[in-house]
Amino acid sequence: MIVCKSPGRWDAMIHARSAFRHEHQVAVGEGGTLYTDRVTYAAMGGAPLEWLLVNAYMRRIFQARHRNMLRLLS
Repeated sequence: MIVCKSPGRWDAMIHARSAFRHEHQVAVGEGGTLYTDRVTYAAMGGAPLEWLLVNAYMRRIFQARHRNMLRLLS
């Protein structure tokens, strides 16, 4: 895993053994902090597998993360 850190920019975690990149951005937002995730990936098996399995799985993971961040930051 490679982590790149630059103040005010995207911090990237690149998983060397997979086609997965997870980036974070934390910035001052109107009325609080804006925390943004950007995820790019390519599933082994191509677009049909992504559509059938991976996209829904990733959506559930980040919905749970969003709920946890709201709980932790409230």
